[in-house]
Amino acid sequence: MEKALETQFVCINCLNPSSSLYTEYSRDVIRMTECKNCGLIVDKYIEYDITLIIIDLILQYKSAYRHVLINLNFKSFFRIIFIFLLCDAYEDWIERKSLADPIRIFYDLEWTFYECLLKSLMEFLVYSISIYLLINLLIVYIYIYKSIRKKCRKN
Repeated sequence: MEKALETQFVCINCLNPSSSLYTEYSRDVIRMTECKNCGLIVDKYIEYDITLIIIDLILQYKSAYRHVLINLNFKSFFRIIFIFLLCDAYEDWIERKSLADPIRIFYDLEWTFYECLLKSLMEFLVYSISIYLLINLLIVYIYIYKSIRKKCRKN
């Protein structure tokens, strides 16, 4: 059990387990922990402002998501899913906006954002349902495999 507490953080660059993100020498002095595997700082986002983290989430940086999901000790995953959907929709909306006519009215662009949000939600739901079904299929397959193996051993 102590081993799990020692390695509760991971490097956002290479996913190598780490015992800490930083060492605090005094109230105002900290030293960032370097990864033993890749040599980079384990989690550079711990000293970033939330605005910069959100910008990196909008830009879909893996390291920002690793920071939020793994190293942040965040309890509400529904908020993270909502943030991800908004960031994904915003990214899609900006791309559509750049391809559209410059004369489009504001309400049309707002409607386009809602379309992008709905598209992101549908993509997420399809992905989640697919993963759920595949996991259940795998569980059933393992159960059938074990039961057949038991019957073969009895014979």
